[in-house]
Amino acid sequence: MSATKTPPQPLPEPFADAGEFLEAFASSNGGLISYFDTEERVRFATAALAEWFGSTPGEISGRTLRELHGEPAYAIFSPWIRRALAGEAVQYERASRHDDGRSLWISVSLRPHRDAAGKVVGVFSCALEVNELKRTHDALGRALEEIATHMENTPLAVVEF
Repeated sequence: MSATKTPPQPLPEPFADAGEFLEAFASSNGGLISYFDTEERVRFATAALAEWFGSTPGEISGRTLRELHGEPAYAIFSPWIRRALAGEAVQYERASRHDDGRSLWISVSLRPHRDAAGKVVGVFSCALEVNELKRTHDALGRALEEIATHMENTPLAVVEF
């Protein structure tokens, strides 16, 4: 059975062309979304991502990930970047620091972009803040540890109950 491609869908009603749609998406979307090339230079960024760095999309376009994030942060996530540039879809979570100094957890999805010949020419990146999820995960882990401690130190009669 051969795979058939779905025909392109028309743009939503208020947009005249794809450029107008992309501009609205980049400026209105709250997601930390970007595209970088094989030299790790940012080629597209949403306004929300640029704001994360205290900047504008135009100011971060052309900068490398190392320049943008700084050496310490880059050293942490560069192995995932290399995997994505090698063609692997990657998902990871890490601690991050906002331009205003806040520390938060983010979940990052990296998806390789290939040309017609199948060669990776860039990577799409989408990051979401997951502070609440991380807090819940950590609280659950602590609760499970506490339950395990109680179970290990409770007399057999209570365990049978």
